[in-house]
Amino acid sequence: MEKIVDAYFQFSIEQADKNKFQNDFILNFPNRPDPTRLRYAPIFDVIQTAINRFEANQSEPDFIRVRSDARLFLLLNFDQMVFRPLTAARNLNNISGSISEDVTNILETARIATKEKRESEISGHEVLNACSRLWGSLKTLAKDSW
Repeated sequence: MEKIVDAYFQFSIEQADKNKFQNDFILNFPNRPDPTRLRYAPIFDVIQTAINRFEANQSEPDFIRVRSDARLFLLLNFDQMVFRPLTAARNLNNISGSISEDVTNILETARIATKEKRESEISGHEVLNACSRLWGSLKTLAKDSW
C-alpha cells in the first residue's frame, strides 16, 4: 500500500499548479458553487454529516461546537490521507462508514478534552490530539491508509 500512497502524494504535488488555475477560475465568478464543496465533493458530505450528527446528539448544557479549523482539519486529512489514496487503490469496503465512525470517535474524544479545559469549542489542535489518542483504534487505520 505504501507505494500506492507515495505515488498518489507525488501526483497531488504535480497537480497543484494545474488545480490553482481551476480554483482561481472558480473563485473569480460571483455565482459560483462553493469551491470547497467542489474540490472535496466525494468526501465533503460524509464529513459534514458526521459533524452535524455529532453536534445534534449533544445535550444543551454540555454542548460544545466544532470550530471551523477543526472541520477543515477533518476534511483535509480524511480526504488526502484516507479517501483519495483508498479510492486510487480501489479499496472502498465501507470507507464512508469507517470515516464517519472515526470522525465521531475523534470528535467525542476532543469534546471530552475540551470540556475538561472548560472551553466551549473543539479546535483543530484538539482534533489532532484526539487523533493521536485514538490512533490504534481508528477504523480507517485498518485499511492501511495512514
